Amino acid sequence: MGKCHHCEFMFCLGCNERYHPFKRCKRHRIDDYEQLAEIEGIPDIMERNKKAEEVLSNLYIKYCTRECPNCRRYIQMIKDSPCTHIQCPKCFKYLCYACGAEAKGQKHFKERPQCLNVGASILPEELTLEMKEKNIGQNGDYINLKFCARCPNCREINEKKSKVNALDCKGCSQTFCYICNQSISSLDHYKGAKSTCHLESEHWCDL
Repeated sequence: MGKCHHCEFMFCLGCNERYHPFKRCKRHRIDDYEQLAEIEGIPDIMERNKKAEEVLSNLYIKYCTRECPNCRRYIQMIKDSPCTHIQCPKCFKYLCYACGAEAKGQKHFKERPQCLNVGASILPEELTLEMKEKNIGQNGDYINLKFCARCPNCREINEKKSKVNALDCKGCSQTFCYICNQSISSLDHYKGAKSTCHLESEHWCDL
């Protein structure tokens, strides 16, 4: 952490941006701060990802969207929305998200009350994890580079697959912190008032 002499602005010595305690430094994101094509193994990962993402995209369209019966646009329902009576953002026609049929008024739901009991769709990032496990496998080809860190010991690429920020390198078995990218010997790294790293976090919180 550094401090500007002309103001009270605190900045990170790693990325030179505003100080961000408890948040992953952009310096360690291999998708933002390094030339991906020059990293050994990255081109192969990106090529495999293209194929895996095509599978995931087709599954997402099939299971988590509805095709507007009027303009054929694919529509995703807003998460946690209690209503299946939705309006197409392109042609503004109303449809039933549960069955995909046109539904201008409430007549459709009176005739088909079961359409009112369908929950909202899953957001893409949640679907990606679920579909990866079900259709590609936990050890499948898809690797989200946004959630990868390079081992500070052997430089192997490791993907964060859970909330835990202590990663065991698949290359050399060295344990290191996903947040600060430092080798650690125990979980004491995350304890104490001075620690700026947290043991657990959701993937998206650290971007």
